[in-house]
Amino acid sequence: MHVYIDEAGVFVVPEKRERYVCCHVALLIPSSQAELVLYEFLRLRDLWGRTQIELKGSSLDEAQIAAVVELLLKFDVIVRVVAIDMAEHTEAAVTQFKEAQAAAVTKNLTLEHKPGLVKQMEELRDRWRALPNQLFVQSLTAIILVKDAIQTGTLYYCQRLPQELAEFRWVMDAKDRKITDFEKLWTTVILPVLESQSVTTPLVFSTGADYSHFRRFFYDEATADPEARQHVEWLRQLVGPRETFNGVDLRKLLEEHRAFANSQNNLGVQLVDVIGSAFFRALNGTLAQKAWARLGALLVKEAPATIHFIALSAAGRPAGVTAVEHPSAEIVRQIEAQARSMWP
Repeated sequence: MHVYIDEAGVFVVPEKRERYVCCHVALLIPSSQAELVLYEFLRLRDLWGRTQIELKGSSLDEAQIAAVVELLLKFDVIVRVVAIDMAEHTEAAVTQFKEAQAAAVTKNLTLEHKPGLVKQMEELRDRWRALPNQLFVQSLTAIILVKDAIQTGTLYYCQRLPQELAEFRWVMDAKDRKITDFEKLWTTVILPVLESQSVTTPLVFSTGADYSHFRRFFYDEATADPEARQHVEWLRQLVGPRETFNGVDLRKLLEEHRAFANSQNNLGVQLVDVIGSAFFRALNGTLAQKAWARLGALLVKEAPATIHFIALSAAGRPAGVTAVEHPSAEIVRQIEAQARSMWP
């Protein structure tokens, strides 16, 4: 499958706004349908008379956004969203949360851990701590989003298009021609955190579903090659002793096909930009209901919430927002009500 990722909003605490919901969005397109999806999107752009190379969601009107949503609904695509209202946070609160997250990285290290692992964890802690608050929040939402995209994508497609689990092609907006801070964060912060979480909170699998194409991402300590065993030893040191280690090789799943593409040259990135902009504008109350009326049908229903609306809690971990208390509550409710079932 193809997974396109983009963010909408700049993840900074606004000075004078009652609401500023920023979003990180993933668009999952089956590889078997990707070429046709992008072709139909290109045709739609031509109908609008859009001759420029790059199309931005912020430049589209309500009817055009609704048309993009309707186009995607013809295919078996999935959208995942992580949102956070930066207007409900202060810089001090974000800094406090960041410090708590950084401290947690090395909290459980002891003298029994190997020096190499201790050094790696201390470097990761220091990278977390050194991040500007904007990039920290952006990285945090990306971690939640990628983990959610993998979990939802595998559960959904193993029941419908199991062959799509044979390959994951990750494409993220590069923003500019130079390597961005977010690209560096992908390998230095986001991937290591996701790897550790994959052991402590492994993926959920559907009993009896077809995972035959996904087996190539499984690892088993007993049958692993020397390189994989070395990685297993790193995980064992990280999360503590266990009888056996087996699970999903998240590094292989995320790094085998990963690219940061300029949106000018990538229609998939432009598509996820449109969808991200639609959620951003809808949740901030600046998009007419007719534009997002069918947006929720691109989602897959999840418990306890389909849209991951998070807040940075004093406890040092992301917490769900109480929807009824948020200005976007009714919009969220209407969007989530349209979400498709996970089960066929």
